Amino acid sequence: MKTGSIVGAIDYHSYGQLILRPWGDTRTNPPNNDKLTELGTLMRSAILSAGGVAYTSQKSYDLYPTTGSADDWYYDNAAKIKLVYTFEVRDTGKNGFILPTSEIIPTGKENLAAFIVFAEYVKKQLDN
Repeated sequence: MKTGSIVGAIDYHSYGQLILRPWGDTRTNPPNNDKLTELGTLMRSAILSAGGVAYTSQKSYDLYPTTGSADDWYYDNAAKIKLVYTFEVRDTGKNGFILPTSEIIPTGKENLAAFIVFAEYVKKQLDN
């Protein structure tokens, strides 16, 4: 892989406590689904280890069929980035899009823990 290539991306949204991976428009798994699933599980574990709330790691399509999502675009269209996710941060619907002030820092801490795992995984891909 050449220096400067983008190999990973996360698109952050609210809300739902989800770690979503491609595809959003088909039940078919992407070619590297095993890696995407593994990394999603590792990030979910990092969130819990950081004292965060439970997130679910799943294919985007399993939430609902969608087209035009950033992770699908990153993965297969112009960008060709193969380690991509959409994070739906806290909460699961009680507060909806208006996260209480008391949950902003914990949400940041848990997502930072997941991002560090993501960055380390991506670096290993570059080193190999």
